[in-house]
Amino acid sequence: MLQYGQNDKFKCFDLASIENDIYHAFVCDRQLLTFVIHLFEYRNDLDIYSCIATIETHHVVLKDAQFQSFWNKLNMSVASSLEKQKALGVLWVIVIIFS
Repeated sequence: MLQYGQNDKFKCFDLASIENDIYHAFVCDRQLLTFVIHLFEYRNDLDIYSCIATIETHHVVLKDAQFQSFWNKLNMSVASSLEKQKALGVLWVIVIIFS
């Protein structure tokens, strides 16, 4: 805003117009971003049974693989729940690679 007697409008800051410029540049003129994630599943559905089912559904050749017996052996050999979670994360990466 210009003060009384001020002729040079470039020596003052109009914070409202700066805010509007920022709003229009970064909010109004934004394009929508669309992400496509193949075979996305919710985090709550991420368990060993859904991982095995996903592999078997999308890869019929692997239907006869012994994933369940592999998990049972791994489950007995892994002591902590943190290690089980890491093993499940590795299995989920395999699901993504196969898909």
